[in-house]
Amino acid sequence: MSKRIAVIGGGISGLTTAFLLKQKGLDVTLYEASPEVGGNIRSEKKDGYLIEHGPNSLLRSPRIVDLITALRLSDQVLPTSAAAKKRFVLIGGELKAMPGGFGSFLFGGYFSLATKFRLLKEPFDSSRSSPNESVAGFFERRLGREVVQKAADPFISGIFAGDPEKLSIAHAFPQLFEYERDHGSLIKGAFRSKNEKADAAFPRSFTFEKGLRTLPQTLQAQL
Repeated sequence: MSKRIAVIGGGISGLTTAFLLKQKGLDVTLYEASPEVGGNIRSEKKDGYLIEHGPNSLLRSPRIVDLITALRLSDQVLPTSAAAKKRFVLIGGELKAMPGGFGSFLFGGYFSLATKFRLLKEPFDSSRSSPNESVAGFFERRLGREVVQKAADPFISGIFAGDPEKLSIAHAFPQLFEYERDHGSLIKGAFRSKNEKADAAFPRSFTFEKGLRTLPQTLQAQL
């Protein structure tokens, strides 16, 4: 007997689930209450500018690369500009530049002295992630609450437009999760993997030529 499957919600998770099920030959119908699919992903062209109302970029991972390849969107991948590496966060009504590297982290004024000391101790932290640990819980455990508030939370807004208290570290940032699991430390893991060959076709951070809406719109068209 053939199975008919209903997927409730046309955010990126629902769209991807429905697409993958359809790829397996199943009869899938997706239901979405709002006029458009994509959830928080919404791109708008205005006055010659492309505005992202939700997340503004994607992080490379094996699963997202496989999905983009299956959707034949590889030729529309647009690497983020080098200028985007300089990020600003609104703190206390003032824009402050986030540290761009280890040196600016240690000697800049963005983080407190206690947080800097916590980073230096990180390689010696023997704690491990619990099942389904959140992104916020992971970073607070390893680097302190200030890192969650002033780094993880703003960064996650640009990638997931989500809540770090609800996102899973193993799924949102699998590489960091693996650094701790395999090397016992984020710093040790990053140092040992820095020479790994990257996929030239998919930069570490990217979007699409017509904005992130390209992804949900293409998934919708496939359904």
